Amino acid sequence: MPLLQSGTISSLTEDKLGAVLRLLNGEALKAVAFEVGAPADVVASWRERFLEFGRCGLHIDRVADRRRALKDLRQDFPGPRPISRLEGRDDSREAARGPGKRRLIGIVGGLGPFAHIDFERKLLASATELLGASEDQDFPEWVLCSIPQTPDRTSAYFGTAADPVPFLERGIQRLERAGADFVVVPCNTAHLFLKRLVARTGTRLLSLIDVTVSRAEELAPGGKVGILATTGTLRSGLYHDALRERGLRPMSPLDLPDGEELQLREVMEPIYGPYEEDDHQGGGLKTHGQCDLAEASLLVAAKRLVAAGADLLILGCTEIPLALDSDQLGDTPVLDPAQVLAEATIRLVYSLDGPHHFQKLTTSS
Repeated sequence: MPLLQSGTISSLTEDKLGAVLRLLNGEALKAVAFEVGAPADVVASWRERFLEFGRCGLHIDRVADRRRALKDLRQDFPGPRPISRLEGRDDSREAARGPGKRRLIGIVGGLGPFAHIDFERKLLASATELLGASEDQDFPEWVLCSIPQTPDRTSAYFGTAADPVPFLERGIQRLERAGADFVVVPCNTAHLFLKRLVARTGTRLLSLIDVTVSRAEELAPGGKVGILATTGTLRSGLYHDALRERGLRPMSPLDLPDGEELQLREVMEPIYGPYEEDDHQGGGLKTHGQCDLAEASLLVAAKRLVAAGADLLILGCTEIPLALDSDQLGDTPVLDPAQVLAEATIRLVYSLDGPHHFQKLTTSS
């Protein structure tokens, strides 16, 4: 191994050489520095030392020669192992991924058809914010399975639509076959059904509900949390139960005077369209992705919750943030679960820090 015998870069250990190779292969400096536990400027100095050695010691003047040298070194120093691995993962699958490899994200999309697009944008923005990603190669890999034909989750909860579980299971199986290390589902109401799924290959779900409730506890410990969500999500207690477990006090439009009418006109209609002849007629956020009328209606409901004492709001349907954001509600903190999930996903992919809120997809009766 002439690169090590020369002595010019003898102070570079195997881990340092591995970090240098990852930088030369296009990985982001901040991400590599995070994983090796060294300041970014120090890691950059390792790269400069290596490159200087290449120029002065090896006289690599041609691209082909440089690539051959890197290939030889890569065989001996494939890079540092990830800081941590998924709880309960199968060791053989972890080993197959190889040292230094990022985890592959699996996204269950189509719930509705615009929601996962918004989530993907938030993944990219989170990579930029948390890692300083700027070039193509800095961003994470993911695979997506979008099945818009999945029956509506709220209607299914109330027994007026088919069971969405077979469609959700089909999507997760496709992601497993594509090699996803874990799965995210950017749909709040879908989490009502996920526990019924069977995990055939040990795939993990990073829970949108759990990461959101955890963030709510950080921002408003013991506080009153207003929830804007579909009626199915509210009636099921999906957020209510999780918030109460952490000592928070949930509330929704249904808890307010004239709550049923408020929930229907100012929340459900903006999401699903006008309610006529005992059904929604379409044309809401799920159809168009954005609508000025939807924004005005949702803002009415949000302000009612704030006026009733909410210390924080959760926008508990992935379509709602398409029309409503924190800038419209003054000083009241607003949580977009898709944004919180995107940040948690980036932290998991790059083994940054913080707890990972996994649910194993197991059989339940």
